[in-house]
Amino acid sequence: MEREKYNVLWELRIEVASNAFRIFYFMHYQNHSVLLHGFQKKTMKTPSKELDIALNRMKDYITRKEK
Repeated sequence: MEREKYNVLWELRIEVASNAFRIFYFMHYQNHSVLLHGFQKKTMKTPSKELDIALNRMKDYITRKEK
């Protein structure tokens, strides 16, 4: 159930040599992707802290856009 709150986030995966990077984004309207947060992934599981940062930035973006 905990992961359901992150359903609106998409993940871009980038691998350079043996390094893995992730960028979270969401689709705003139909054709607009908004990049929210990027980090170097060091474990198999994505830390909730990283997901929460992206989710908070998405909420902030939507709030500012509605003004």
